[in-house]
Amino acid sequence: MTKPRGLLFARMDIPAELEGEFNDWYNREHLAWRLERAPGFLSGRRFRALEGTPKYAAAYDLESVDVLQSPAYLSIRQEERANPTPEFQRVYPRFQNLKRGVYEEITPDPTDYRPPAEGRILLVAMLVPRPEHEDEFNAWYNTEHLPALRSVSGILTARRFRAVEGEPKYVALYDVTSYDVFGGQEYLTKRESPWATRIRSLLASRERCVYERIFPPVG
Repeated sequence: MTKPRGLLFARMDIPAELEGEFNDWYNREHLAWRLERAPGFLSGRRFRALEGTPKYAAAYDLESVDVLQSPAYLSIRQEERANPTPEFQRVYPRFQNLKRGVYEEITPDPTDYRPPAEGRILLVAMLVPRPEHEDEFNAWYNTEHLPALRSVSGILTARRFRAVEGEPKYVALYDVTSYDVFGGQEYLTKRESPWATRIRSLLASRERCVYERIFPPVG
C-alpha cells in the first residue's frame, strides 16, 4: 500500500534586526539544501503572516514522512550542526517561538498535489476536537467542511493532515488566490452550517493563521 504524502510544517519568529539575513539564509541555504539534496522533498514554500503568529512559516511537501529518516536528510541535519555556515550560526540560534510538526495527509481521495503558482495566500486551520468527539469531527471535516470550502471561488486546494510528531494534532491547508476571498459572501456562507456550529462547541483548541507566500516569489 502506498504511504500517504507527508508534510513538514514549521513556524517561527526572528528578531527584527535579523529578518533580512534570516530570509536570505532560509531561501538560499536552508530550504535549497533540502530541495536539492534530499530526495523525497517535493516542494518547499515560505510564508509571512497576515493573521496569527508566529510571523514566518515554511511548508515542505514530502513523498512520505519516511523522507525525514533518510540518509540524505539526516546528513544535511548533521552537517548543519557539525559544520555550520556563518549564516546558520548567526540566524538559527535566534529563532523564537519555533513550532515544528510532521504530518501525514488524511485528505479524502487525495490528488497528486503540486503547489499552484497562483496560490498567493495560505490559510492554515488548526482545529483539534475533544477526544470523545474525534469521529464526528473527522466526519464533518471530510464530508461537509472540506468539500464546501473547496468549492469556493478562489480556494484552489484544500488538504488535511494528522500529526505524527509535534502539535497540533490536525492541520488543514488551503491554497488561496487572494486575501479578499475571506471577505466574500461565498466564503462566509459556505463555512457556516448547523453542523459547523455544533463542531465548534466540541473543540479542545482552535487556531487560524493566514499567510502570504514570500518564496518562491509571487510573479
